[in-house]
Amino acid sequence: MHRPLSYVEALKTVAHARAQAPSERAAGVALGHLALGKQLYEQGHYSEALGELESALQWNPSLPGALFFKGLVLVALARFSSARDALSQSLALESAQPLAWLALAFVEQELAEPFEALIAVENALAEEPQNGRAHLLKGNLLAALGSPREAMDAYRESIRHAPTLAAPRFKLARLLLDDQQASDAFNQAATALRMNCFDPRSRMAAGELFLANGALQAALVEFTAAADVDPAQSLPHARRGATLFRLGQFAEAEVALNTALSLNPKDYAACLDLARVAHALGRPADADAAIDQARQIDGRYPASDRLHEELNTTKDADLTNPAPVIASLTADIIAATGS
Repeated sequence: MHRPLSYVEALKTVAHARAQAPSERAAGVALGHLALGKQLYEQGHYSEALGELESALQWNPSLPGALFFKGLVLVALARFSSARDALSQSLALESAQPLAWLALAFVEQELAEPFEALIAVENALAEEPQNGRAHLLKGNLLAALGSPREAMDAYRESIRHAPTLAAPRFKLARLLLDDQQASDAFNQAATALRMNCFDPRSRMAAGELFLANGALQAALVEFTAAADVDPAQSLPHARRGATLFRLGQFAEAEVALNTALSLNPKDYAACLDLARVAHALGRPADADAAIDQARQIDGRYPASDRLHEELNTTKDADLTNPAPVIASLTADIIAATGS
């Protein structure tokens, strides 16, 4: 395998290629621009990378690698329809690209085309059956399509081929819990936590799993750990606050939720949880203010109106056990193709 070109080496390659005979120039210049585009993509300079990859394709429109990296850049820029086109063109030129198939599967998922995504991930696995991330994405898609048994099989395959990934263990645990296999579910979660105890996403995933099973104290431990590991992220504080509220620890819940909203003022769910806390503390004006903040974030959701009516008409309601807003264990916690 050739060593990847450095940025300076790629520049020299382009300059050298431009000095060659016309018959050799196009291929060399295209490869040089491809090397530059790849370097810029890996450095996070997506707009500049796209320009270099477009230049590569001007010199050689049939360069699969340039189309592949163009697709990745467009994914990073959230231009999913264009990414689909670039990746499809790359695969039409060279089908034996498991990473391109996997990227296309992710794009199809983002475009709300789960069946197309499943076809793409199956093609990725046909090229590389041991790809644990591909099995993980397959499990996500099957779960979303209402096939939990098949999804569990896919997550087990992901664990077999990539035993250090936390995501398939947590997702398998959630499905096992839904299938009344609590012991196996918590064994999977415990294994994932042992391997990723300093990963805030793993702690969050475990917290959501405990919360879904009604284990509030265990959930609180995980959300607190996630907040301690990565205090600049709002979600751990928000989920910690919501859990403290359900445990009846209103003052502590208020502190956690205010911290979450200071980090992310547009957290709709945290605003509603803060309204519940203010009501429980006997401060109806503050509760109304929090509901108004939620409406300003997105007035299309009826939850704020329902909560306002509930708080103002049912003074003695048991508000310490609202239906939890369970955070997704897929892309919001661990990216479909990441750990």
